[in-house]
Amino acid sequence: SSTCSHVTPATYWDNCDGIAVGQTCTSFCAMGYEPNSTDNYSSVVYECNSALTYEVQWGANPNCVPSTCDPLEFTSETQVLDACEGLKTEETAVVTCASGYLGDPTTCTCLGGVSIVVGRDICVPTTTTTTSSTTSTTTTTTSSTTTTSTSTTTTTSTSTSSTTTTSSTTTSTTSSTSTTT
Repeated sequence: SSTCSHVTPATYWDNCDGIAVGQTCTSFCAMGYEPNSTDNYSSVVYECNSALTYEVQWGANPNCVPSTCDPLEFTSETQVLDACEGLKTEETAVVTCASGYLGDPTTCTCLGGVSIVVGRDICVPTTTTTTSSTTSTTTTTTSSTTTTSTSTTTTTSTSTSSTTTTSSTTTSTTSSTSTTT
């Protein structure tokens, strides 16, 4: 075969594999990588020569290093995503639930310059229960009539719902006496 072939390292992208003798190709940093700040070139142009090897025509292979991921394109009220900021390609960080929310931690990974959150918004609100109770009893006696009234009000509230229960019991007893002759 009269074509050049090689294995491209993961940090590079090129169109060089399988080119014919006399053809050129370009190699530069792959997505998620960038030339080291001390490099003078960001790409290199090769030519496939008659020995079926690559000959540099212009530039030099840059020393490709992981680049910083773009900021996330979303926010979350339920998760703390700060750990995802500033990650470099192939780095991973732990994402936890925000204050007032519960759930298992998940991860944020920088792949090809983009941060990806696994398990987005899996945190649920915590539940806080508050209970208060008031009981009042009134007894009134008038002309042989006894009325007893008991009222109990219990209010239970949570951060996700509110329930009010009211129960009331009223008992009336009336006595009358008749005399028959």
